[in-house]
Amino acid sequence: MLADEAKLFRQATEREPTITAAKLQADGGRQLLFASICGSIRYYGESGCNLTGYVSQGDDWKEVYNSEGMHLYSDPRHMNGGMPNLVTLELIDGLEAMHWIWNGETYGLGEHMVDADHGNEHHKSLQ
Repeated sequence: MLADEAKLFRQATEREPTITAAKLQADGGRQLLFASICGSIRYYGESGCNLTGYVSQGDDWKEVYNSEGMHLYSDPRHMNGGMPNLVTLELIDGLEAMHWIWNGETYGLGEHMVDADHGNEHHKSLQ
């Protein structure tokens, strides 16, 4: 899924990227796959990584999330349409934590919904 992106990275930097992935089970037999490609802060911004999320649709995978520079976690305590919400951690430079909510087709930016009473102990890291 990241072959084209890895090829572009190699052409631009003459280096090999690091690719990692995490898979989550969702309701209705669907699966979420988050793939991260990392290599250079000059190429991918402050974190040096890009994170792309895909959801299974039968035998096919559809891209439903894409970001750079975020530390992303799933939040199974908050679900929409059988899919866990996604949340980022507050960044050092003052960026607030952000929450993405499944809208039935993709993840869209939602309200800031991190549960202060529970912190992040229920969240599963995707990077």
